[in-house]
Amino acid sequence: MEAARLDCEIAEAIMDNLRRCDYDLILVDNCNTLKDTTVIPLEKSDLILLILSLDTSTVQDARNFLDVLSEFRIDKSNIRMVINQVPLDDQKCELGISHVARILTMEPTCIIHTNQDARSFANVGKQHQVTKGPCFQKKSEHLPGQQSR
Repeated sequence: MEAARLDCEIAEAIMDNLRRCDYDLILVDNCNTLKDTTVIPLEKSDLILLILSLDTSTVQDARNFLDVLSEFRIDKSNIRMVINQVPLDDQKCELGISHVARILTMEPTCIIHTNQDARSFANVGKQHQVTKGPCFQKKSEHLPGQQSR
């Protein structure tokens, strides 16, 4: 029990020290399980990006995650949903974007489409250049909590 308390104190000290630094952005890549030490960065965040894909188990995990966050009194308005690995034709997914938005009661901030050409080139180790185009449905704008430059 003492080790867990120390771990939480260390996590809190790290987050407090990072916030005091002159960083424009601090990114914490959290695991998909919540425990005392992983909740601390979420509690101290100005913005949380919830990244998920369009499959049933991931959406259920996201729903559970949001429920647990509400128990910690983390404001849902600080959470942005990013849907990753969306085929250009999202009809091929278990769930559609609108279904996920309805289940999680939030609209996606960003949708990242899967580029099958890039994936296949990566799998065989060939170079491939992707140009901007229909791969990005929504452009990432200035996010709340981020200072303008």
